[in-house]
Parts: sequence; C-alpha cells; structure tokens
Amino acid sequence: NTLDEVIAATAYLDLFIRTIYEPALLRVFLKFILCAKIDEISLLDTLIQRISFTTKLGLVSLSLFYTLINLNCEDVMYRLIFMYLIPCRHVMCSQRRHIGDVEIYGKNAEKFLTLRPSFTNKTNDKD
Repeated sequence: NTLDEVIAATAYLDLFIRTIYEPALLRVFLKFILCAKIDEISLLDTLIQRISFTTKLGLVSLSLFYTLINLNCEDVMYRLIFMYLIPCRHVMCSQRRHIGDVEIYGKNAEKFLTLRPSFTNKTNDKD
C-alpha cells in the first residue's frame, strides 16, 4: 500500500534525524528537508500538508516536526515559524495599533535573518 510506504518513510526520516549525532550528516538531512523540491513543490510544504491526512500519517508527520523543532536549528525555526510571524498577520487587526511601528520589527527581523547560512538564502530567493 502506497500510504503505508509514505508513513514508513516519514517515520524512518524522523528516526534518522533523532539518531544522527554527526553534525555534517545532520546538516545534509536538514538541507534536504528544507531545500528539496518534488514536482516544483517544496518537500517541507508536502510534509506540512500531510498533517491533515489520515490519522497515522498526520501523527507520524507531527512527530517529525516535533523532532525538527527540538533540534533548535535557526533554519528550521525560520521556515516553520518565524517567516509566518514576521509580517504580523497573526495579530488581530484591532490589536495591531498596540504593536506600534510594525515596520521596525520587520526590518530588525530581516536584518537578523541576513545572518542565516547561505544555502537557505538561495532557496528563499527562488520563492
């Protein structure tokens, strides 16, 4: 069954990431997850979409994201969390006036993000 194969592959990817202790090998796996594209769709976006599928596939995908977030890697945190928070679209319109100048926060965050490793800059420029 194809679905069972996808579930197994996702579970193995999670297991590999949890058990890798060599920084160079972990870097290769993270670069693959963050930068690879399948049929012009980002692998990371595909993994995110799998959360809403069947119970088993969603659970395995959430477990993978739990592992990725617990790595405390800037690139992973940026791609999964920060790039959605920087524009402040998550703040209710009625509360945006309390933030002050949103643009100041955006410029500071973008300046901070220029310090990212070069391989993540290349993929984001293509989007």
